[in-house]
Parts: sequence; C-alpha cells; structure tokens
Amino acid sequence: MGVASLEFSGTASRYPGPADVATAARRSPRPSWEVTLAPCVPVPDYRDGMDPLLALAVVGALVAGSTLVGLAWRATQGRVRRVGTADDVELPGVELAPGATLLQFSSEYCSPCRATARVLGDIAASTPGVAHIEIDVAERPELAARFGVLQTPTTVVLDAAGRAHARVGGAVRASALRAELDRLVGARASVAA
Repeated sequence: MGVASLEFSGTASRYPGPADVATAARRSPRPSWEVTLAPCVPVPDYRDGMDPLLALAVVGALVAGSTLVGLAWRATQGRVRRVGTADDVELPGVELAPGATLLQFSSEYCSPCRATARVLGDIAASTPGVAHIEIDVAERPELAARFGVLQTPTTVVLDAAGRAHARVGGAVRASALRAELDRLVGARASVAA
C-alpha cells in the first residue's frame, strides 16, 4: 500500500477581494489537489497459493511426525508391565484360580478383544493353575474403574490372593505373558515347597 501525499497549488495568502479575483484568475489556474503515491514494498499476492516446496515440506513433516508417534504407541501395546500392589482386590462374582487369574477387560465391539480372548484362553488351558476371566466394561464399570482401564482389551494378571502383578494394554503378546506367568506361578510353587 502506498503513502499518499497531498499538495495544494494556488495563491491564497489572504481573503481575496473582487479586484484580486480577476488578477488571480489571470495569474494562475484554479487551485487543485494532487495525490501522488510514494514507492513501497510489494505485497505478496496470496491468491497464487503457497509455495509448492514449502507445502511439500509441511506435509512431509506431518507424515513423519505422526509415523513416529504411531510407532511409539504401537511399541507400548501388548507389552507386559509389572505392577506391584500390596492390596488384595475383592472381586464379587469372580472366582480366582489357585495360581494366577488372567482378568481381561473387553467391550462388545472390540475386534482385538476377541483375538486376545482366544490367546488368553489357550494360555489358561495349557498352564495348570491359571484361569481366564473376561469382563465386559459396560456390564462391570466399577471393576474397570477400580483397575483404571482406559482401553480395551486390557488384561490384568492377578495372583491367588487377588493382588495385581502385571498389566497388558492392547493385544497380548503370548510369549511375554507366558514368561510372566512362569515367573509368578513358579515363584508360588517354590514358596509352597
């Protein structure tokens, strides 16, 4: 945008009288206003759009950032995390196994929950003293709140007294869960002997 400067040309030193009007008309033309624009910095025209290289760089950075976040989130899914609680958890309506209980929180429309239930059922069937119990979070929200369940499936490994020893968020990795169960059930067997 330019800067406007105004200029007045003509003579008006005093109020003109009748004699002065005729003289002024002969000497100079009628007073006029002139508007001139000073040079200024050019303003970019945004109708042309964004620079294609800049747009490509922004899209590439967004894709790379979201990929890194997704990979970091995926690495935490299915991993067995040990949790140490000294509190015995009362689970009304749930019978705990003598070795360990795999308490799975799931929901009706959760597709990974069905696959997790199959894996946990196989592990419970092949490991003596281990039971698998599946709980729908919609039917038992108080248990889901008690264990701090934020996603389905979530699996909590309980000992015979009802203390939580491990927790798995997302689909279960069978080998990692078997190793945790061997540690837990093996420790119980060595204490009993």
